[in-house]
Amino acid sequence: LHYRALRARSLAGEVLTSRDLEGLVRLETRLRQRQVGGEDEQAARLRMFQRFTCTFPARIHVPPSEDGPEVWSDAEVQDISTGGVKLALEHDLGCGTRLDFYLREGADGVLVRLPARVAWTRPGILGLMFAGGPRFEDG
Repeated sequence: LHYRALRARSLAGEVLTSRDLEGLVRLETRLRQRQVGGEDEQAARLRMFQRFTCTFPARIHVPPSEDGPEVWSDAEVQDISTGGVKLALEHDLGCGTRLDFYLREGADGVLVRLPARVAWTRPGILGLMFAGGPRFEDG
Protein backbone atom coordinates (compact mmCIF):
# COMPACT_ATOMS: atom_id res chain seq x y z
CA LEU A 1 0.00 0.00 0.00
CA HIS A 2 2.87 2.36 0.78
CA TYR A 3 4.32 1.72 -2.69
CA ARG A 4 0.93 2.36 -4.36
CA ALA A 5 0.52 5.63 -2.42
CA LEU A 6 4.01 6.87 -3.35
CA ARG A 7 3.59 5.85 -6.98
CA ALA A 8 0.19 7.58 -7.25
CA ARG A 9 1.66 10.78 -5.79
CA SER A 10 4.57 10.61 -8.24
CA LEU A 11 2.32 9.95 -11.26
CA ALA A 12 0.08 12.86 -10.22
CA GLY A 13 3.09 15.17 -10.57
CA GLU A 14 3.61 15.76 -6.85
CA VAL A 15 7.20 16.57 -5.95
CA LEU A 16 8.42 13.81 -3.63
CA THR A 17 11.02 14.33 -0.93
CA SER A 18 14.36 12.58 -1.40
CA ARG A 19 13.32 10.16 1.36
CA ASP A 20 10.08 9.35 -0.48
CA LEU A 21 11.95 8.88 -3.78
CA GLU A 22 14.46 6.54 -2.14
CA GLY A 23 11.58 4.60 -0.58
CA LEU A 24 9.77 4.36 -3.91
CA VAL A 25 12.86 2.98 -5.66
CA ARG A 26 13.64 0.57 -2.80
CA LEU A 27 10.07 -0.78 -2.72
CA GLU A 28 9.83 -1.10 -6.50
CA THR A 29 13.10 -3.05 -6.58
CA ARG A 30 11.89 -5.43 -3.87
CA LEU A 31 8.46 -5.94 -5.44
CA ARG A 32 9.56 -6.51 -9.05
CA GLN A 33 8.73 -9.91 -10.53
CA ARG A 34 11.53 -12.43 -10.22
CA GLN A 35 12.06 -14.93 -13.01
CA VAL A 36 10.58 -18.34 -12.24
CA GLY A 37 10.80 -21.69 -13.95
CA GLY A 38 8.03 -24.11 -14.82
CA GLU A 39 4.79 -23.91 -16.72
CA ASP A 40 3.85 -20.48 -15.31
CA GLU A 41 7.09 -18.92 -16.61
CA GLN A 42 5.52 -17.22 -19.64
CA ALA A 43 2.72 -15.66 -17.59
CA ALA A 44 5.21 -14.56 -14.92
CA ARG A 45 7.33 -12.77 -17.52
CA LEU A 46 4.31 -10.66 -18.48
CA ARG A 47 3.84 -9.51 -14.88
CA MET A 48 5.78 -6.56 -13.60
CA PHE A 49 5.47 -7.31 -9.89
CA GLN A 50 5.58 -10.42 -7.70
CA ARG A 51 2.38 -12.07 -6.59
CA PHE A 52 1.96 -13.08 -2.96
CA THR A 53 -0.30 -16.04 -2.24
CA CYS A 54 -2.56 -15.27 0.71
CA THR A 55 -6.11 -15.64 1.95
CA PHE A 56 -8.06 -12.87 3.62
CA PRO A 57 -11.51 -11.30 3.33
CA ALA A 58 -12.21 -8.21 1.24
CA ARG A 59 -15.19 -6.37 -0.22
CA ILE A 60 -15.91 -4.81 -3.56
CA HIS A 61 -18.24 -1.97 -4.45
CA VAL A 62 -19.49 -1.34 -7.96
CA PRO A 63 -21.26 2.03 -8.14
CA PRO A 64 -24.60 2.18 -9.98
CA SER A 65 -24.38 2.99 -13.68
CA GLU A 66 -26.45 2.97 -16.84
CA ASP A 67 -25.26 -0.63 -17.38
CA GLY A 68 -26.28 -1.96 -13.99
CA PRO A 69 -27.21 -1.53 -10.35
CA GLU A 70 -24.94 -0.83 -7.41
CA VAL A 71 -23.20 -3.95 -6.11
CA TRP A 72 -21.60 -4.64 -2.72
CA SER A 73 -20.08 -8.09 -2.41
CA ASP A 74 -17.81 -10.00 -0.06
CA ALA A 75 -14.78 -11.60 -1.65
CA GLU A 76 -11.77 -13.69 -0.65
CA VAL A 77 -8.30 -12.62 -1.78
CA GLN A 78 -6.28 -15.49 -3.25
CA ASP A 79 -3.19 -13.57 -4.21
CA ILE A 80 -2.10 -9.96 -4.35
CA SER A 81 0.62 -7.84 -5.92
CA THR A 82 1.29 -4.15 -6.05
CA GLY A 83 -0.54 -4.06 -9.39
CA GLY A 84 -3.65 -6.06 -8.62
CA VAL A 85 -5.40 -8.90 -6.86
CA LYS A 86 -7.01 -12.28 -7.63
CA LEU A 87 -10.36 -12.75 -5.89
CA ALA A 88 -12.82 -15.54 -5.31
CA LEU A 89 -16.16 -13.84 -5.86
CA GLU A 90 -19.66 -15.25 -6.35
CA HIS A 91 -20.90 -12.17 -8.24
CA ASP A 92 -20.33 -12.08 -12.03
CA LEU A 93 -18.65 -8.93 -13.32
CA GLY A 94 -17.51 -8.18 -16.84
CA CYS A 95 -13.99 -7.27 -17.92
CA GLY A 96 -13.42 -3.54 -17.69
CA THR A 97 -15.91 -3.02 -14.85
CA ARG A 98 -14.69 -0.21 -12.60
CA LEU A 99 -15.05 -0.74 -8.87
CA ASP A 100 -13.58 -0.08 -5.47
CA PHE A 101 -11.69 -2.85 -3.67
CA TYR A 102 -11.71 -2.71 0.13
CA LEU A 103 -9.40 -4.45 2.58
CA ARG A 104 -8.34 -4.04 6.18
CA GLU A 105 -4.68 -3.28 6.85
CA GLY A 106 -2.58 -3.94 9.91
CA ALA A 107 -3.34 -4.95 13.47
CA ASP A 108 -5.70 -2.00 13.95
CA GLY A 109 -7.74 -2.97 10.88
CA VAL A 110 -7.61 0.34 9.02
CA LEU A 111 -10.07 0.28 6.10
CA VAL A 112 -8.31 0.84 2.77
CA ARG A 113 -10.05 1.54 -0.56
CA LEU A 114 -8.27 0.95 -3.86
CA PRO A 115 -9.90 1.96 -7.15
CA ALA A 116 -9.67 -0.94 -9.60
CA ARG A 117 -11.05 -2.47 -12.76
CA VAL A 118 -11.75 -6.08 -13.71
CA ALA A 119 -8.85 -7.32 -15.86
CA TRP A 120 -9.98 -10.94 -16.38
CA THR A 121 -12.64 -13.39 -15.21
CA ARG A 122 -13.18 -17.10 -14.75
CA PRO A 123 -16.18 -18.76 -13.09
CA GLY A 124 -16.09 -17.67 -9.44
CA ILE A 125 -12.71 -15.93 -9.79
CA LEU A 126 -11.60 -12.60 -11.19
CA GLY A 127 -8.50 -10.51 -11.46
CA LEU A 128 -8.47 -6.82 -10.61
CA MET A 129 -5.96 -4.27 -11.80
CA PHE A 130 -5.51 -1.41 -9.34
CA ALA A 131 -6.25 1.97 -10.92
CA GLY A 132 -4.94 4.45 -8.38
CA GLY A 133 -3.46 4.94 -4.97
CA PRO A 134 -4.95 3.70 -1.72
CA ARG A 135 -7.36 5.82 0.28
CA PHE A 136 -7.58 5.25 4.01
CA GLU A 137 -11.12 5.54 5.35
CA ASP A 138 -13.00 5.47 8.63
CA GLY A 139 -15.06 2.41 9.31
